[in-house]
Amino acid sequence: MKNQAGVSLSLLLASVCAQGAVYPFSDNFESGLGAWQAGGQWGVTALTAYSPSHAACDSPAAFYANNQDASLTLASGVSLAAATRPALAFQRRHALETGWDFVRVELSTDAGQSWAQLPGAAYTGSEPAWPREQVDLAAFAGQGAVRV
Repeated sequence: MKNQAGVSLSLLLASVCAQGAVYPFSDNFESGLGAWQAGGQWGVTALTAYSPSHAACDSPAAFYANNQDASLTLASGVSLAAATRPALAFQRRHALETGWDFVRVELSTDAGQSWAQLPGAAYTGSEPAWPREQVDLAAFAGQGAVRV
């Protein structure tokens, strides 16, 4: 069975640094995938979105293929060197074959050589409502270049 999965990464990587300033990276995909490296069929769609009119989608114009391993990776790392309480927040929606197909959010601190799955950030089944997720990144505070 093939399903279409749309994952909006209307994304905010935020922290509070020692001086109290906000430490953000944010992307709502209104300007495309410029900050991202797409592996597989990832693209931008206007068919459904949480942000004003666009979302990143692993299969923007069709069903995703069987046995597909697709990724959307932040092209350059975000420094959390001065972060005190970093968090990753995003909206998501998906239609996946329950128990067979998954979306996982992972972080890398070594330019993508290895990845750590974020606890509580793996999804299967269907979610049509764009819930907001927020994941604590305290384990990554002080890291120089974090990739999502």
